[in-house]
Amino acid sequence: MLSEMTSSLGAPIMSGALGQPSMLVDLAGKLAPMASLVLYMAPLPTIQKITKEQDVGDLPLLPYSSMAVSGFLWTTYGVLKSQVSVWSPNATGMLLAIFYSIQFARFAPAAAPTLPGSLNQHRDGALIIGSTALLAAAAHSTELVGFMCVGICLALFGSPLAALKTVLTSKSAESIPLPLSLATTVNCFLWTVVGLFDMHDMNVIIPNGIGFILGMVQLCLKYIYGDRPAKLVPEVSIPEAFMMEKNQLLEQTFAFVGPASLQGDEGEIPVPEQLSQEERNQGLVRRDNNQGQAFRHRVGLV
Repeated sequence: MLSEMTSSLGAPIMSGALGQPSMLVDLAGKLAPMASLVLYMAPLPTIQKITKEQDVGDLPLLPYSSMAVSGFLWTTYGVLKSQVSVWSPNATGMLLAIFYSIQFARFAPAAAPTLPGSLNQHRDGALIIGSTALLAAAAHSTELVGFMCVGICLALFGSPLAALKTVLTSKSAESIPLPLSLATTVNCFLWTVVGLFDMHDMNVIIPNGIGFILGMVQLCLKYIYGDRPAKLVPEVSIPEAFMMEKNQLLEQTFAFVGPASLQGDEGEIPVPEQLSQEERNQGLVRRDNNQGQAFRHRVGLV
């Protein structure tokens, strides 16, 4: 039903808006497979950098593991649908993505929040999804394979956002790979046009339409934050903050040198020589209490 609606509505919209729909759709159809190859090759500079530095930093593994699974699923779907333009670029992309994943895993921690999860979870998930797709293909269940393609495509196109929390807290988009995000945006736009006006296939339209939006979000974050160094904000608890300011106040209060000194929790503090020991003790306690009370008011403890 959705495919019929897409087929009936697509041509009038293109005709009215662009005047020569067939030429533009044909152009998108020719560019889309090439865009898929560009998408699969986009992570190559990032992988070369990882190999050179032997460190993955805060980069996630999800873009590469999901790319390998996506390439396998779309290859299977293209074969079942007899669509050469679908299976041929994805078969090549699957092999490239497997290479990326292996190289990434060489220098990645066994588990990290930015991966996300662990290396074993990515491997096991890929095996389970691949096995399920093979069983569905053996049963000629094209719709099930298509449904799986939609799900894994969304994971692939949104995978750079796995480090979204890191981007927002550090004010740095270094964890979002620009080549992959840019290639994703262009690739998804072209396949959305092809799926909507040529193939009339919702399994192509839905993931690529959403992928285009996610790609734009990634590019916007990259533009806003760039690759500036991450801003690390130290976390200081209320007791630690109180002790820090307490010590600063004491240093300011007794910022002079005298022969006498007072032994306290913070060590020896110089005090006026003309004061008696009792007066010095009382003065220190009084100043400490007054300043501590003022600080507690400022931080809302009292």
